[in-house]
Amino acid sequence: MTTSPGGICGVVSGALFLVKAGLDLVVGEPPSDRARLPSWVDSHHLPLALTNETMALGAVLLIPLALALHQRLHGSAKPWAGIGCAALATAVPVILVLAVVQGRLVYPVYGIDLDAPATLALTISLYYGGAHLVSLLVGAALVVLGLSTRHPATWAVAGVAAGALQLVGAYPWLIGPVFTAITEAAFAAWLIVAGVTLTRPAPVLRPPDAL
Repeated sequence: MTTSPGGICGVVSGALFLVKAGLDLVVGEPPSDRARLPSWVDSHHLPLALTNETMALGAVLLIPLALALHQRLHGSAKPWAGIGCAALATAVPVILVLAVVQGRLVYPVYGIDLDAPATLALTISLYYGGAHLVSLLVGAALVVLGLSTRHPATWAVAGVAAGALQLVGAYPWLIGPVFTAITEAAFAAWLIVAGVTLTRPAPVLRPPDAL
């Protein structure tokens, strides 16, 4: 049996995003008081830096996973499967841009530190605003992939459930850090399951009909 590189990437990406979920829980919510932002960044420097690294690497590994999913789900013949894979792949550049934005909190460029509360407020709001978009993209992708996958039925249910959680997790300021971490962990678990599934031989089924 030939091991799918995309499947391996999915497992590793899922593990990285699971670590990120734990780090996000450690970091918690940023204070709404701008004056407290510098001390909040300083006190969470290490987990913010680790979050930045795991997020960037995990996003890159989503690319081969999306390609492998597209091939396994016959994305060229099943439009909705193709759309789901495309939505997942679209989230990758957004995540990488977010990594650049968040990285400015912990990695100075040319020795320029962001220590003014107003500047930190803009940077942090851009990061969480972008994370909101990523959750919506990923949620939509997982729901569509779940609905376009009929074999096995448990895989379809898992995709829809994980996708729905991502849509809820797009509003962390409403649901709190604990439930947000749970929604992130659900995405990570989906990635791991998808990766493991892709490392196994594809079942022999009748030619897929368009959804």
